[in-house]
Amino acid sequence: MDFKKIPVFCGIGLIVIASGANTACNFFNKSHSDDSEEASDEHPPEKPAASEAAPKAPPPAASNNDVGFVEETTPVTLTNIVNMPGSKGGFLKCQISIMVIDEELGKKMNAEAPSPENAVAKAIVLDALSSMTEEDIFDNEARQVLRENITEKLNERIRLKPSTEKKAPPRPARPFKDVLITEWAVQR
Repeated sequence: MDFKKIPVFCGIGLIVIASGANTACNFFNKSHSDDSEEASDEHPPEKPAASEAAPKAPPPAASNNDVGFVEETTPVTLTNIVNMPGSKGGFLKCQISIMVIDEELGKKMNAEAPSPENAVAKAIVLDALSSMTEEDIFDNEARQVLRENITEKLNERIRLKPSTEKKAPPRPARPFKDVLITEWAVQR
């Protein structure tokens, strides 16, 4: 057994456990807040008569902080493996999801056939990962900066052509909403 891999597996295990604990806390906090709201209502709301149909209120506007909220985006997943700087034989495996607002671009980038947009995205991600130092790889703030830099470069480099259909909605000037790091594994 290679004892050098044990810290990596322990770290991955801790991340999985922490993620599960965070999800459980969010679930219990959400259900507890719902119970306290119900308990605070002394009188249940009166139901309107059958002839008086209550108008349906639009659902409350969701924010990015709401649990379970996902804006209408198309995720494009890329996996990269790069050599770790200053390490003999070490590498970083990073899987990211690029959140694309434009549905047509998302379909194009997720297609089995290679597309120029997908090639540009892979090159931008590889360039950004390769430029990281060893300290950056282990720093959470550096990963946040990495996400923001990749999103900015994608929006600078990939410009959408206007749709040829007359009734089609206008295409966004910044088609990439966010970059999410979904996997981050380091082997030294």
